[in-house]
Amino acid sequence: MKSFYFILLFSIGLNAQVQVKDINPGIGDGGVLNITKLNNNVYFTGSNNNGSELWKSDGTNSGTMMVKDINTGANSAEILTFGILGTNLFFRANDGINGNELWISDGSEAGTQMLIDINPGTAGSFPTGFTVFNNELYFQAITTSEGRELWKTNGTAIGTVLVKAINGGVNDSSPGNFTVVGNELFFSATEATNGLELWKTDGTTAGTVLVKNIRPGNANAQPFNFITFNNQLYFSANDGTNGSELWKSDGTDSGTTMVKDISLGSGSSNPAQSIIHDGSLYFYADNGTEGSELWKSDGTTSGTIMLKDINPGINGCSMGNLKVIGNTIYFHATDGVSGTELWTTDGTLSGTFLIKVINPGAGNGITYPLSFTDVNGTLYFVAENGSNGKELWKSEGTSNSTVMVMDIYSGATGAIPAFLTNVNGTLYFNAADATSGRELWKLDTNLAVNTLHSFTFSMYPNPTNSKLTVVSSDEINAIEIYSFEGKFVLNSTQNEIDLTSLPSGLYLLKVTNNQDLTEVRKFIKN
Repeated sequence: MKSFYFILLFSIGLNAQVQVKDINPGIGDGGVLNITKLNNNVYFTGSNNNGSELWKSDGTNSGTMMVKDINTGANSAEILTFGILGTNLFFRANDGINGNELWISDGSEAGTQMLIDINPGTAGSFPTGFTVFNNELYFQAITTSEGRELWKTNGTAIGTVLVKAINGGVNDSSPGNFTVVGNELFFSATEATNGLELWKTDGTTAGTVLVKNIRPGNANAQPFNFITFNNQLYFSANDGTNGSELWKSDGTDSGTTMVKDISLGSGSSNPAQSIIHDGSLYFYADNGTEGSELWKSDGTTSGTIMLKDINPGINGCSMGNLKVIGNTIYFHATDGVSGTELWTTDGTLSGTFLIKVINPGAGNGITYPLSFTDVNGTLYFVAENGSNGKELWKSEGTSNSTVMVMDIYSGATGAIPAFLTNVNGTLYFNAADATSGRELWKLDTNLAVNTLHSFTFSMYPNPTNSKLTVVSSDEINAIEIYSFEGKFVLNSTQNEIDLTSLPSGLYLLKVTNNQDLTEVRKFIKN
């Protein structure tokens, strides 16, 4: 029984985080971008000798495949901006004949096809901004006759139509920031008479209207940072008098008002990265004296307050990556003493604090944006500690639980994981290592139970030609080496291991300390 338990735990340690497939064999990058969950698969763009095309994966090597060579041969399909409606994937692609147009896929080669040639010819319509509203997909697209305007589709060619040419003629209205509030879709758009302002639609031409000319005349209010809160739209806008401030709208002209002039006068507080937690709206803003800091609002002027001046003075705390997980908000910030590090708040002054200094000294622990991802209540993110480069980390809100998951690309180079995507407890991402370039990886968090980083050790050199040295502050009881397929190769009672008898390849080093805690790392034998 003890033997079986050991084998199970070791198997978990080996298989928790793995490269799914070397899409572009060798050291070349697999071009893995735009990882998107649909059903129990992930779809993404991948690149090899077929160029950059549509791929999918079920998490296995054999189940990771190109869906279709849209732009045949070595040419790339230039795939961008995935959207989902029902069980189908929508995206922009170029088949080399029709330009960048709207495509649809059910995951099969036969079911992957251009839905409609919105802008006939080779110029393309460049659809983008896919947003589901009333069981249809809304987006912006370009035509030669109307410019860049608001479109929608129900997933059929005949049901793909122009909603409204807002800016008349060939001029672009460039609709964006699509956000659903109740039975209306709000967005920003440009029109010659009123400039860039707040609009809404019910899906009809007549029901697509300007909500309010916030900045009178044809000057631009530049609304952005849209979010639904308390059954209204909250956003940032500039009325020409108060600068860019926090606004809200119920969809009427009279009901579209500034919540608070945070930076008094004509200065702009530029509220951004709004999120909702426990009945309040959180964002960062600059009141003109404390710099950009963490704020919260209940939707009233008096209830819109700075939560904490994290970095006292005018410089601000360089906040970003606001993410709600369970009862906690995570974000990165600097207090002026440490670099940009991992912080948390529960919405109170005392509950807003630095979790851990990941990169001691003046360095920044968190420099990679938009990586914060919730997997079963645990935060996964990208950080660097000053010695391992940018790698995958996780945290449950305490210093002790904030750890590097695995040093994928050993040394200071870093794997730089990106496009972190949770699929039923399995985290997919792209990452680079020393042998395969940037490819598709996964971490099965359902299996990763106290086997990765149960304690810490370092090893050098990696890659190695003959010897590998293991160093740890813990007492080491056992060192074992396995092939990358999990076959036992050798063990050692010494911290300096002679590898001259091993053929070149990728290996797994398993180290156990005097408390029977284990950790597994990869190394390369040249």
